[in-house]
Amino acid sequence: MSTPRLREKIYLLGHYSNEIVGSKLPSVKQVLNVFFFNLRVCKLTVRGSASLAVREAMIYWEKARIPTQELKNCIPKLEGLYQQFRQLQKHAGRLSEVHKKKETDFLEKLEDLFDIEHANALSIITVEEDKQFLINQRLRGRPGFMYGIDYQLIAKEARVSERKMQEMKRKKRSDHEMQQLTQPAMLMTSSLSSSEDLDFCDLEEVPRVSKDLSPQAKRKRGRRTIITPKLAAALDKCKISDRNAVHILVAAIEALGYNVENFAINRCSIHNFRENLREQKAAEIKNIFKDRKLHAATLHWDGKLLPALTGKETDFCNSFKLWY
Repeated sequence: MSTPRLREKIYLLGHYSNEIVGSKLPSVKQVLNVFFFNLRVCKLTVRGSASLAVREAMIYWEKARIPTQELKNCIPKLEGLYQQFRQLQKHAGRLSEVHKKKETDFLEKLEDLFDIEHANALSIITVEEDKQFLINQRLRGRPGFMYGIDYQLIAKEARVSERKMQEMKRKKRSDHEMQQLTQPAMLMTSSLSSSEDLDFCDLEEVPRVSKDLSPQAKRKRGRRTIITPKLAAALDKCKISDRNAVHILVAAIEALGYNVENFAINRCSIHNFRENLREQKAAEIKNIFKDRKLHAATLHWDGKLLPALTGKETDFCNSFKLWY
């Protein structure tokens, strides 16, 4: 920007500057020059000029990957320097030793670092070179400079960021799947606990609500069979009723991470499965016995009476003859 105001000199500071340049962290003089440009050329308020100047200084701190204080805590520091400058400017014509000493101290401070680092910056920074750079910038003359872009560090940070993003996506997907599994299971278990006489045959006809389907879409009933001959035999041996088997199977399917809605789990279906499997097993035993064509057989019994097909009490031999 070419303007006559830029050629004006500021007391103790020199000329204005519309930007901060260089490869070091900004000095007090550089920040004040930008501050006065915003104040006198751009006609901003003291607070607005300080805010813009500090924001521009923060860009260099971000490039150096050094954590800084919050903006609201940095602005008062620059405003304090401005007030100190104003006190000196009011008495610029004085020739006393005290005033000259104050001017000298202020001039020496101008080339120092405009320090806005975080209170725990050295413990937060993980790269040793960045720590050493910050320490050197605090020294007189601010030795050291920023050189180019660290592509290796950028690539490493990109990989870390990608891993974190993938982890967040997996967690979000896992939470969504768990929510889908829990919702129908909670609906079923709450319905089971509300009434002991609830008929699960009627529950099959109730459409389940799902977030993935529109209200007009019709939910298809689960058709996947979970009852196997071995599972049916285990339920019979443990004397688990059809109603209690529903609770156990729903909890087991959830624990294994499957969707409960894909399985045919209700009292009527479980009862039918178990009944059909018992009939099949009985038919297999009869066929095996017939296929062996035994001419003689040894039977063992404990002397109890068993009901015959006629419903009357009879001994084991008679009931066996009637059954065979």
